[in-house]
Amino acid sequence: VQAFKALGNEHYRNIAVKNIEFILKAFTNKNNPGSLLHTYKNGIAKVPAFLDEYAYFIQACIGMYELELDVSYLETAKQSCLFVTEFFSDEEGVYFYYTGKNQNDILVRKKEIYDGATPSPNAIMAENLHKLGIIFAETDWQNRSIQMIEGVVNQVTKYPGSFAIWGALLMQLSIGIKQIAVIGAEYKTRCSEIARLYMPGVIMMGADQENQDYPLIADKPVKQGTYIYLCKNYACSAPFEMVNDLKKAIDMA
Repeated sequence: VQAFKALGNEHYRNIAVKNIEFILKAFTNKNNPGSLLHTYKNGIAKVPAFLDEYAYFIQACIGMYELELDVSYLETAKQSCLFVTEFFSDEEGVYFYYTGKNQNDILVRKKEIYDGATPSPNAIMAENLHKLGIIFAETDWQNRSIQMIEGVVNQVTKYPGSFAIWGALLMQLSIGIKQIAVIGAEYKTRCSEIARLYMPGVIMMGADQENQDYPLIADKPVKQGTYIYLCKNYACSAPFEMVNDLKKAIDMA
């Protein structure tokens, strides 16, 4: 997804779509909505998935939405996020265990917060919670994300090399996460142009018309043309029609 957004190579886009379609077909547990399985062999998936797999999967679904602008990816991400918060949360309801509470073959349930060779699943989940919290107006998820970063802020400032993902999220929260809504007939083209810009910490949604199910693209009627809204905490500036005007506004902010 990231490679396609940066380079526009359709081959990368096709690989991303095939990967997510295969995961949705082979690794989702049809008997337990939102849950995933861990291994796949000879056409059979089994063993409950671990926290990192959920965290990366939810992150991938959010990325796929940005690529395809298909809200089914967001709904899938939300469903898995609900599953994780129910079955992986610690006793305080802040961080997440690496294994689900129904996995009985584990002697000790551990919590990973360090970013090592791969990002900490708790750090990725904190980012997922904040993004999905904004997309679905789930304030509990946004607040939990902030609680998670507050709990490690001292370690982040002392040992940033071991908390890189946490540090990136802390920076985004400190400067504010920009929200972009694109509404109108040419929304896919405009969103694709915006995606090519390097703007970390941006949440973007697009549709041909307003949709009351998603706050970012609600209450934005359009009769003709395509409009780009730059928002913060759902409060939006006057819309732009061209991506260059949006970029100038962001650069000046």
